[in-house]
Amino acid sequence: NEKYYFATQTNGIDCESETRLKVKVSILSVDPPETTNNAPIFCIYSDPKLNDLEITGERIKWYATEDGTTPLSSSTVLINNTDYWATQTNDNGCESISRLRMTPVLTATLPSIIHQETVSFCEIENATVKELNSDSSTTIWYESEFSTTPLNLTTKLINGEDYWSQEIETINNCEQATKIQKTVHIIKVDPPTTTNPTPVFCVNDNATVADLSATGTNIKWYATENDTTPLPTTDTLINNTDYWATQTNDVGCESETRLKVTITIQQISAPTTPTNSFSFCKADSPTLEDISLNEENIQWYASENSQTPLPITDKLTDGNSYWAANIDPITLCESSKRIEIKTIINDTEKAKTPKNTQIFCATSDPTIENIEVEGKNITWY
Repeated sequence: NEKYYFATQTNGIDCESETRLKVKVSILSVDPPETTNNAPIFCIYSDPKLNDLEITGERIKWYATEDGTTPLSSSTVLINNTDYWATQTNDNGCESISRLRMTPVLTATLPSIIHQETVSFCEIENATVKELNSDSSTTIWYESEFSTTPLNLTTKLINGEDYWSQEIETINNCEQATKIQKTVHIIKVDPPTTTNPTPVFCVNDNATVADLSATGTNIKWYATENDTTPLPTTDTLINNTDYWATQTNDVGCESETRLKVTITIQQISAPTTPTNSFSFCKADSPTLEDISLNEENIQWYASENSQTPLPITDKLTDGNSYWAANIDPITLCESSKRIEIKTIINDTEKAKTPKNTQIFCATSDPTIENIEVEGKNITWY
């Protein structure tokens, strides 16, 4: 192959040509045809022929043996479990030396056709065998490919398991089964979480379901562990009540297990006092901090309904009213009721004297008591 040969010719008087003809020789090798199935199966009643055999190649020729030289007609009827040999011929007319062997099988029962698919269900759906039917069909399902015991339609589906159904079709008097294999995927969603399963709300907050807190996606709140109707976010929370939360993932599956939160609505009592009226001396410059109630954590306001707290450094004024609310030092919840405290600021007139400068003899040993002054309960400094 791919070699040069040189030729001469000799005339009638035995003279050979001095110049020679140069010829290059190429030996063409042709591969045999190909197939994906050397033993195809046919229905025995359909009279399959050679041209029903599926192979890939050009100018196919069939032979009865590997070395046969007489091609078979493409309309030759196939015989069960018999070998047939195929060649292909290229554009140069070269036929493949090697041949493809095919041994068809003729049977009254054709091989099954299997359709595979994965179906997903949310865990909360508690899907059963009945849900494997995408419509209202009454398809019968089995736990394995060759099981003969039908599954009850109420049987709960198991994650990762395969379920089988089949239909028998008759083609040219041959039976063929179409099998469906469904692999079940159960999507499990964890419940939401919280760092505080016992939150406390102040009665003044008028807390609603919207104020409940949980970490998760698309949170829904329910009144019970098994309730199917989510609570409106505007529902007012009830003291010492359980609320149950789920979360829903991005494919719409809701958690089957729920988070329980028990809430407390704290009601703080109003502050108490032995008296609602306090008197102070103006000279003491009294402030709100000087008003002493029975409770320690007090918030002061200018009126009964004011929402602006007063600083405890605010100076008291005579005849004014101040409103006190009680505060829980831990939850900071404030009493819904306030008490009114009135203040009296006493302004005492200063002492008088007829003489701002008074002279005493040293020999009289004068004391403070000798100073002439008009007033009561005089105190000297």
